[in-house]
Amino acid sequence: MRIRNTLLIFSALAFIPAAFATTTTNTETNNNVAPLFQPGIYVGLQGGFAKADEGNGIHTLFNNYANHNIRQNGFGGRISLGWSISQYFNLETGWVYFASNNYSYPNGGVTQKLRATAGAVDLLGKIILPISKFSKTFDHVSLYVKGGGAWIYRRLSERPNKLHLTQDSITRSTLRPVLGVGITYDFNTNVSMDLGYTRYFGKSLIEQSGSNLTNTSNYIPNGSTAFFGVYYKFTKNPTTMKL
Repeated sequence: MRIRNTLLIFSALAFIPAAFATTTTNTETNNNVAPLFQPGIYVGLQGGFAKADEGNGIHTLFNNYANHNIRQNGFGGRISLGWSISQYFNLETGWVYFASNNYSYPNGGVTQKLRATAGAVDLLGKIILPISKFSKTFDHVSLYVKGGGAWIYRRLSERPNKLHLTQDSITRSTLRPVLGVGITYDFNTNVSMDLGYTRYFGKSLIEQSGSNLTNTSNYIPNGSTAFFGVYYKFTKNPTTMKL
């Protein structure tokens, strides 16, 4: 059922751009005109805030221990490879690294630690709306929505003692849906940058039950990223443009 729902989302995204299908007529006659669209393969690098939320269970439990230390969230990144099919639609795959969550407290002369890490490999369709359709003032700017599926993997480990987990480390991965929004600025037909937010939907998050943790074997974290990215597209006719 989860795989079918993800495929339905992805299929729907592929057909929506037809509603915007019009002929591109602008040309690069000067530096104030948006670049003429060219299809091509592109690569990208993104970085910024990246959170993998495994639930409130560990956080709540460790708050009960004296001198506990909790470090969550932080810097993450994504590398991507895409196909710019039209000015309205891209296909894109990428690998995402989420910041790890670290929990610790002193226990009998040692520091007991729990560490949660996660990442994802995604396949997304991106619907693009050029602002030039409405305003020539922002003719290098586009808005986009994207969606599809991601293979989310995670690892939960504990050391030096097994006090809260049944194993030293527990790993799991599964397919989950993804949605995102963002804004792009095209410097020319080859170089662009974007700012976007993406949500990776997890399930069965960790909860606290007394002095125990539940769902440690089955959970898949919710992922949230707010990334700034730069991209380069390989085209037959590279262009230049003053910034």
